Amino acid sequence: MNKKQFKFFAIASILVTLVFLSVKFYESSTLNAASKKNNSLITEEKQEAYLFSEKTISGETLDLSKLKGKVVILNFWATWCPYCVEEIPHLIKLQEKYKNKVQVIGITVDDKEAQISVRQFVEQKKINYPILFSTQDIAKGYAPMKGIPMSIILDKNLMVVQKVVGYQNKSYFEKQIKSLL
Repeated sequence: MNKKQFKFFAIASILVTLVFLSVKFYESSTLNAASKKNNSLITEEKQEAYLFSEKTISGETLDLSKLKGKVVILNFWATWCPYCVEEIPHLIKLQEKYKNKVQVIGITVDDKEAQISVRQFVEQKKINYPILFSTQDIAKGYAPMKGIPMSIILDKNLMVVQKVVGYQNKSYFEKQIKSLL
């Protein structure tokens, strides 16, 4: 094989490898993007909720144990997550509709350094439920965190009844709420 043929085969091999890797990367990223929109139920087994008492971004103390008697939706989210942002209007409407029977709590996984931008985001979106930053204890208490948005639904006795990852529409949440009221 002369130099010219060697260069041709080397370049052809590199191109074939790049095309193969590009196709694999595209399939992987498409699958991941598609799965973010699907309901991914992690658990339906009842278990005790991790009880926490933390400051909200508005400076108030939120004590989860004091919400006994209400259905609670813990929603783990971030400002940079498009599916989280898409889900927020549903949670706002549900908090408004069921305000005496349900408490939505937004738990942002944004960096604490992003407090100002999170506050601006909350004001801009007119979020009507408490928002707090996740802590190591909260993350550990509700592990595994398989992705965001992640919603944990607690019954009136503060037992975890569902843990779901991925975007959920309003009717999904409403169905869960009605079954627990």
